[in-house]
Amino acid sequence: MVSALKNLLSFYNHESCGQCTPCREGTAWVDGIIENILNNRGKKDDIDLLSDISKTMNGKTICVFAPAVAMVIDGFISRFRDEFEAYIAQSKEAMNV
Repeated sequence: MVSALKNLLSFYNHESCGQCTPCREGTAWVDGIIENILNNRGKKDDIDLLSDISKTMNGKTICVFAPAVAMVIDGFISRFRDEFEAYIAQSKEAMNV
């Protein structure tokens, strides 16, 4: 599910028009966080950071693009949080070997 969210966030980051700061900066930021997780540089706090960023993006833009991105992030985290945590833990274990 981490890879699936990365795919979606890369798309959203690319498609953001950039007019609103929360969307422009938020989509790039969450895309980078997921990329770090996938490249074994993720931290457990990153999961909560994703949620915090999605709250900042939601309802503070001209259109509904950023709130849609926020809902996707929130949905993935609420339903698959254990997979994100396991991915981060597995990455840390692999680095310690």
